[in-house]
Amino acid sequence: QCVCTRVTMAGKAGMCLAGQEYKPAVAGMKQWLMIGDSISDGVAAQLHHAGTNITGHGIQMTHNPTNAANVWWGAHCLQEWLADAARWDIITFNFGLHDLALDNERMDPHTSYSTYLTNITQRIADAAPQAKLIWVTTTPVPAGIAGYCNKTTAQGGCPPRVASDPPLYNAAATQAIAA
Repeated sequence: QCVCTRVTMAGKAGMCLAGQEYKPAVAGMKQWLMIGDSISDGVAAQLHHAGTNITGHGIQMTHNPTNAANVWWGAHCLQEWLADAARWDIITFNFGLHDLALDNERMDPHTSYSTYLTNITQRIADAAPQAKLIWVTTTPVPAGIAGYCNKTTAQGGCPPRVASDPPLYNAAATQAIAA
């Protein structure tokens, strides 16, 4: 069984950057900040891969240095992730798989999830009005993986997730982003 704990921000200054600084901006390139979880980390890795290298298209893409996790974590780390907000031409952001997990990260899609997401969206827009903001919907629940967290489940790995949840969270996000 997975044992997950929500980290509080008290005494955790700098934890959102995990001791990492963003690479300096390359002059003449569009600056893209990608905020998201491990799924977006995988997308970022593919965009940096030699065959699909995004820099060849004049874009320097940077991912937030930690897993963005759920909207609670995102709301608490956003200021650090956007420290140089004037730099970004494009900001993509997503939350969801952590929010719909059946553990202590779970956020109700119609209350806390949408409230935090509305707040995050407004704060990004206020901090970086020059940036094109792009919300990325939550992906389908990943299939269970034998041995992952010492647990086998068909409900979406560990922590467990329910495959019918992403559409609920995406609908709540659509309303929150439009607010």
